[in-house]
Amino acid sequence: MSDPQCEHCKVESQDQHQSTHMPSDHLEAVRSNWCLNTKSQMCVIWLLEAESPKIREVGHPFVHSLFSEKANRHLGERRAVFYANRAKDGMAAVVKLRFQLHSMWLYEPEEYAHRIEWSKRIFRDEIRALRLLEPLRETPTLYDYGVLEQDDRHDYPGGFISAIAMSRMPGKPATDYPDLSDVEGESLKRKVLQILEDIRLLGWELYDGEPDNIVYDRLTGTVSITCIAYGADKPTDRPITERDGFLRILGQNLWWT
Repeated sequence: MSDPQCEHCKVESQDQHQSTHMPSDHLEAVRSNWCLNTKSQMCVIWLLEAESPKIREVGHPFVHSLFSEKANRHLGERRAVFYANRAKDGMAAVVKLRFQLHSMWLYEPEEYAHRIEWSKRIFRDEIRALRLLEPLRETPTLYDYGVLEQDDRHDYPGGFISAIAMSRMPGKPATDYPDLSDVEGESLKRKVLQILEDIRLLGWELYDGEPDNIVYDRLTGTVSITCIAYGADKPTDRPITERDGFLRILGQNLWWT
């Protein structure tokens, strides 16, 4: 089963663009302005204030908006994605949190142990892919990651919290441009094909994704791909071509309809 949505790219919250533009240590100010679960707030601020040495590189950023928040009842986790800026250099960042849920929230509680291990494997795969693809400018750069334990402020005390901080790619999901021209569509296709081939040459091959995994900055023409966890580190020897099935999946409603 593939993950139904990739949280870096698919907006799930109706209030994701609300912004506080305040330092992350101003908990009450953030709480009054963010439209998200209070326990998520407390956790992301706790993580980003570097109380965990695993997350220290994030370095007291300005957390300015919630991008998405949703529960995945197949994998037994709740996810929250935040936009932030590192205070030390202003670098735009994405912080992704995965909270383990109690088994009662799963569609198939009897599969709980298997699904939790699956969730952990996806987390490890994303870290491995980010490290492997670090030479590419067209995929996110890993800043830091860590696994912490939920306490009594959270939904499932004793459960894990998986956290990843990475660079934010310029632009927005290409699917957010309703007026893409045929010329832009063809340009997107060429650039995405090249990115997929560069990914393959670095030892990773994507096998699952959505069109909104493509991030496009119309002003500069920059194209990038996010959500790179769903792949394999044993790519085929065959180069990526325009006939590749995955390229077609990514291109739906962008360069073909």
